[in-house]
Amino acid sequence: MRIAQITDTHIAVPPVEGARRERDLARTIAAINALDPLPDLVVHTGDAADRGQPAEYEVVRRLMEALNVPWVVLPGNRDKQRHMRAAFGDLPWAPAGDGPFDFVLDDFALKVVAFDTCTGPGHKGWADDDRLAALAAMLEGGQPAVVAMHHPPFEVEEIPDPRQFEKWEQAEALAGLLANADNVAAVMTGHIHRHVRGHAGEVPILIMPCNAADLRKGPAKALDDKVAYLLHRFDDASGTWRGSDFVVQDAAGETLVA
Repeated sequence: MRIAQITDTHIAVPPVEGARRERDLARTIAAINALDPLPDLVVHTGDAADRGQPAEYEVVRRLMEALNVPWVVLPGNRDKQRHMRAAFGDLPWAPAGDGPFDFVLDDFALKVVAFDTCTGPGHKGWADDDRLAALAAMLEGGQPAVVAMHHPPFEVEEIPDPRQFEKWEQAEALAGLLANADNVAAVMTGHIHRHVRGHAGEVPILIMPCNAADLRKGPAKALDDKVAYLLHRFDDASGTWRGSDFVVQDAAGETLVA
């Protein structure tokens, strides 16, 4: 199984600087559509919209619908779950009702678990006992799983504030849950606008830098306006993570890093 990951598109209405973020997302989608073979799924790990407004999600959905493979979007700290439900609620993966924007896809070789870390009081991650119980329930059954969420639950030493959860003991408990689950192959996150790898025990945590080129930070700023996405590879038989390619392409579509 192969999963392409994008994140932090921060689509804004009115658009930013000549709709450059819409262009960034459209170019990334075109690059993914050109892959042979195509990935099985595209996962957007949050901050799809810049202010979480309905008009922004209209743009996000219009652009994401150009993908030639299934796709999902989970919330980031800039998103608003109620407006995401309004925008995506007719799609089979979107959760019904109020509350956290969690969902599970079990139509693939791996279970895909989308875990909402954006239910707390601020912009940092939140994983209290109720949220951890919800994640544990989604992981039940023993099927190999990949977990997607917005906030990385480890200390990111490359950034000024390395702890991106409101209460660090929650991040530690979340990392412990992921590390001790027998069936978690890998974790996909975004949020910090950089490309960083961490881990929870032996479980790899992959952070995708933002697709909005004007918001990239750290070494990712050197990408300028190049297309970038992560392509995660898993073994269908064992459910193990086989690696992740950080794909960077220039304006001509030439792959520079993979």
